[in-house]
Amino acid sequence: PINPRAFLPHEIFFGTFLVLTWFRLVAVIGAMSSEAVFYLALIAVNAAVIFYCRAQETNWRWRLRLLFYPVAMNLIYPHMKFAIPKLHPQPMDALLQKPDAALIGKNLSLRLEAITCPALTEFFSLCYILFFPYLLFSMIYYFCENLDLFTKFITGLFSIYGLGFLGYS
Repeated sequence: PINPRAFLPHEIFFGTFLVLTWFRLVAVIGAMSSEAVFYLALIAVNAAVIFYCRAQETNWRWRLRLLFYPVAMNLIYPHMKFAIPKLHPQPMDALLQKPDAALIGKNLSLRLEAITCPALTEFFSLCYILFFPYLLFSMIYYFCENLDLFTKFITGLFSIYGLGFLGYS
């Protein structure tokens, strides 16, 4: 059984992303900016659902605690196009391409250009677009089924999203 008093890994990673992004936005554009207020509201809701679950552990409260992250991610992802440029007004492409150059000798997209063809591009586009319904149906399935499995699914997925959003920001 899961200890409801313990923070789960995804709560730590995603929470760290929320708090650090909020601090950075406050430092750069101010505490009353819409971007900073948005992140502060998410932090407050996140804390509320965690402590609501801690107050009385039930299956419903656990599911609510876990559902915060898909909802938050779907709010944050489109909002990042407004918030991140305020933190990094200059593109970071050159810096991000340096590890590729160090590992494979040049930009990865240029290295893969030799195998690029319309059929392969369409195949990978199809795989990418199918990822979203697969993710949605998986969340619904796990939500309705076993709580332990749903917890593992959300913990793994949103630990990765939390780390990815930290890196992106």
